[in-house]
Amino acid sequence: MENVFEINAGVFVGTATNQPLRANKKILASATTTVTATFSPIYYQAEAVGTGNGVLTTFTLTNVPVIANTQLIYLDGVLKAETTDYTFTDATGTIVFATAPLNGVLITASYNGTTTKAIPMVAGQVISIGSACTGVTSTAAIVLS
Repeated sequence: MENVFEINAGVFVGTATNQPLRANKKILASATTTVTATFSPIYYQAEAVGTGNGVLTTFTLTNVPVIANTQLIYLDGVLKAETTDYTFTDATGTIVFATAPLNGVLITASYNGTTTKAIPMVAGQVISIGSACTGVTSTAAIVLS
């Protein structure tokens, strides 16, 4: 008996591009493939961004793009104010401080971002998706549930 898999309340079999897949669902590979899925929003808490050296003013977050207005930037645990202490670009995750953080000052950030994972699969393999994702693509047929 063949299982019926649903994506957004519709049956879908094959390669999906930019299809949202709800949390707690599965991907079944029909053949050897690489599945790429983009997960968003993902909450990143206290990500180590860098350490000040008294000269550098520009630092970049790891997981981009960042969801607008979700970033909190800290210097040695002290929250900094956007536009006063730094400027920020969501698309690139770039922080530009008005004044270079002093030597040894730890720069951290908490934010909602995006991450993309490439998952190699073989025919018949099933993987579970723990959170909602979009941008599911594959090099061969897959079934999304």
